[in-house]
Amino acid sequence: MGHYISTVKIRNFKSCKSSFIELSPYTPLVGYNNAGKSNVLSAIQWLISKQNLDTTDFNDPKIPIEIEAEICGITSELLASLNSKHVASLTDYVDQEKIYILRIQEKPKDIKSIKLKVWNFKENIYKDNPAGIDNAIKAIFPEPIRVGAMENAEEDASKAKTNTTIGKLLNELIQPLTTTYESSLNVHINQISSQISCNGTERFSELNKLDEDINQKIDGLFPGISVKLHFETPTLEEILKKGTIQVYEDQNINRNMNAYGHGAQRSIQIALIQQLAEIQRIKKDGKNTTLLLIDEPELYLHPFAIEQIKEALKLLSNSGYQVLFSTHSAQMIGAEDAPNTLLI
Repeated sequence: MGHYISTVKIRNFKSCKSSFIELSPYTPLVGYNNAGKSNVLSAIQWLISKQNLDTTDFNDPKIPIEIEAEICGITSELLASLNSKHVASLTDYVDQEKIYILRIQEKPKDIKSIKLKVWNFKENIYKDNPAGIDNAIKAIFPEPIRVGAMENAEEDASKAKTNTTIGKLLNELIQPLTTTYESSLNVHINQISSQISCNGTERFSELNKLDEDINQKIDGLFPGISVKLHFETPTLEEILKKGTIQVYEDQNINRNMNAYGHGAQRSIQIALIQQLAEIQRIKKDGKNTTLLLIDEPELYLHPFAIEQIKEALKLLSNSGYQVLFSTHSAQMIGAEDAPNTLLI
């Protein structure tokens, strides 16, 4: 793959008082329960996504949380693929295709105390919040996908948010669908708009009648003004972004994801990740790297499915994703993965 987070220093984040971790594009994390594997994943997620942390996220609330990272692979080709504002924000801080960033939150529940610093190689100091640096980092590292272990997988597999698997999958589909079907579908969308919007040329007669009845009453209270009921019609892109999943056991009965147990939900979730892997393998544009952070991807899956998800995750690690996951399964770690496996 191209660029990725190669080292991380975690200080004062939950159970990680002071930790140094070397990462690869495909990094399994192994260790006993409550060893801190999930906390490592959460710390890396926070480094990129900048959420306001609570008191419980601080190992010691009296001192700041600091997550420091080395990002390697910041090549001239990568910079050339970004817009000029992002290039200007990054260029002065790149040395030997590396950049160092430091995310700090000084106080719990205080979003104003969150800072992103970048190492200046010429001055040998960290610069506080250089202009545009947050957006530039997001341009090369979009919102991470985080898949928890024991939580209900329905959120990740059916809610079209930017940081969910289904959201990422829909984002991949929106552009080609829009390009192919925009003209024909907009005919139908415009037809609906003409029937229910306030300025529609073919408004339903029932709406016009309701407008008249309301305006008669308004005229008795405040003469000179009138109203029309208005229903906003979504654009094609807005419709596609609200996509979700319905589950079928036969051809006639469909249910929401939350009607099923963890095993079924996890299987559907993993299938979506496999589909993302296939799309990325074909696409492989190399412009950005998405962090895929998973707690126990083997959970609830039978042995054959575990082999499949391992192969899908490896595909993603070669196709625009940096894959970090905790595991208790030896089946998730082949001999070739041992050098990159971390004992937490």
